[in-house]
Amino acid sequence: MTTNHQLVAIMFSDIVGYTAMMGTDSNKALQLVRQSKHIQQTLVEKHEGKWLKEMGDGAMVQFNSALNAVNCAIDIQKSARNELDAKLRIGIHIGDITIENNDIYGDGVNVASRLESIADPGGIYISESIEKAIRGQSKIATIYLGESHLKNVDYGVRTYAIQGDGLPKPKIGLSLRLKRNLSIAVILMLALIMYWVIIEDRQAGNKNIKAVAVMPFDNLSADPDQDYFADGMTFTLVANLGKVSALKVIMNKSTIQLKQSKMSFAEIGSELKVDAIIEGAVIREGDNVRITARMIDAFTEELLWAESYDYNITSILKLHSEVAQAIVEEISILVTPEEFKELREAEEVDPIAYESLLKGLYHLYKLNPNHYDIALEYFQATLEKDPANAQAYAAIALVWLHKGQWGGVEANIAAKTAKNAANHALELNETLPMAHMALANIYTGYDWDWDKAVEEWEKTISLNPNLSESRLFYADLLVSLHQNEEAHTQINIALELDPLNAFSYCLKGWVLMATGQQNEAIAAINTSLASEPNIPLSHRCLWTIYHLRGDYDLALEHAILFYRAQDLNDAADDLEESYHQLGYIEALKYSADQLAARTANQYVSAMRVARLYTFSGDKDQALNWLEKAYQE
Repeated sequence: MTTNHQLVAIMFSDIVGYTAMMGTDSNKALQLVRQSKHIQQTLVEKHEGKWLKEMGDGAMVQFNSALNAVNCAIDIQKSARNELDAKLRIGIHIGDITIENNDIYGDGVNVASRLESIADPGGIYISESIEKAIRGQSKIATIYLGESHLKNVDYGVRTYAIQGDGLPKPKIGLSLRLKRNLSIAVILMLALIMYWVIIEDRQAGNKNIKAVAVMPFDNLSADPDQDYFADGMTFTLVANLGKVSALKVIMNKSTIQLKQSKMSFAEIGSELKVDAIIEGAVIREGDNVRITARMIDAFTEELLWAESYDYNITSILKLHSEVAQAIVEEISILVTPEEFKELREAEEVDPIAYESLLKGLYHLYKLNPNHYDIALEYFQATLEKDPANAQAYAAIALVWLHKGQWGGVEANIAAKTAKNAANHALELNETLPMAHMALANIYTGYDWDWDKAVEEWEKTISLNPNLSESRLFYADLLVSLHQNEEAHTQINIALELDPLNAFSYCLKGWVLMATGQQNEAIAAINTSLASEPNIPLSHRCLWTIYHLRGDYDLALEHAILFYRAQDLNDAADDLEESYHQLGYIEALKYSADQLAARTANQYVSAMRVARLYTFSGDKDQALNWLEKAYQE
């Protein structure tokens, strides 16, 4: 007797209604089995599977890859729809199997078999082990169905259904979660109890969902270059949900990082401190768009809501509005009449203009100087097709603000261009948060009109309380106004909204440093650098703190990293080379002289020169360049 143990993906399939068919037309049933076997064996070979054995109308197949198993199952169901006068059920699980005397036993066999038995006709059910194995390797959409209690399996199996490609949408009900072998009477009794609990809960207004995280939507289009389109769908949905002041909505650096992790929904919910998680997928074919979205309870991991929407791209804003309304209605959260009106209002768009807008935003949010001009080209293309597009003007304002800060553009040029664009956006749409945020940045960083800056930041936050970026930059202004307590409040809210965002910790470090809490500032900034090592402000803060402490080795290290993070390698090289010959203070002065000399041939921010002279202790030159910076 030979025994062999293996960890593999096992797939079970069978024909729905085969037993009844044998009783009425055995010839037809046998012909169906032969057709099914031919289809499946061909596709199993294509996907590198191993045909283990047949069991009447069913089959058991082994794969060494979970992804191959799922892709094979999808192809089988697709072929079955076109070629068979019947439907198949398929179940897949990864588990340990024992091969003994040419027969197969074990957990992998039992679970896959039971999943197949509860699958929807024409559907594919998979265990969590399969879902985790394919997550991040493919763009296959799944829906979480809950924990299944399967016959002869002594533990709950977290179960998912594969979606898309014509597969059926599962009916999420008690039968899957509460064992199929429960009596009808028990099921009806439990259903009645649950019904009254839900009714009483709604009447009392007790809804637990006050915070949701929106994960980046998957691009399931045939064209992988449509990622920008899927990102745009996500951002627009978040913007719509963000209009509801009673709902906290998270979609930012944190959700992007967690999307790429292997964490469960419950773990993600705990990390982000949200009650539910929204995820979805986008399929685009020409001007036709399908969005599949679902909402999962972040504590129980139960599916709360799922729906698919099909629209033409000209009505894409109505699609977003409909999805947002469906989510808000599902969680029964308080929506003011004004918010409800905004959710319902959605105009048709020019498809070419909308496409250009999404591509521009895609490049803008890379926050990289090399992408700013590309973003501007797309926003200008948007306005050529749709001259009244307020969002395009607001985005142009943000691009110029970034160019003025990091893109080597003179401050007065950047500020003037940004302000014109922001004001134009607000003339077209006075309730656009992005436009108010741009104007707030202009009043803060360029006009130094503190009263108007505070007014615009508060307006931005009131229009969308879930924009962590607005709260971060508002905190920066509040520190300058010596409103330290409120600055810390805004930083902490920003961190609640985006707890894994390196820039959030960077700004927290900046606020802590500015309020004299150096040790706490170092800890916050090191947290920032651990996940994003190239944020210039993080290095600038540490440079300042270590300089003030007289720890010149660390101060120099972060000064060099500060300049390299901005692609100012000449300044970094000057510091690094002169330090070994002249020492820290003299190296700063030498580098300042070199940078000042370069201003004769190229634009260099006067503040960058002033900073070096200030740290070097050359007060006359520092004041001279600070005056130039003031004039800029």
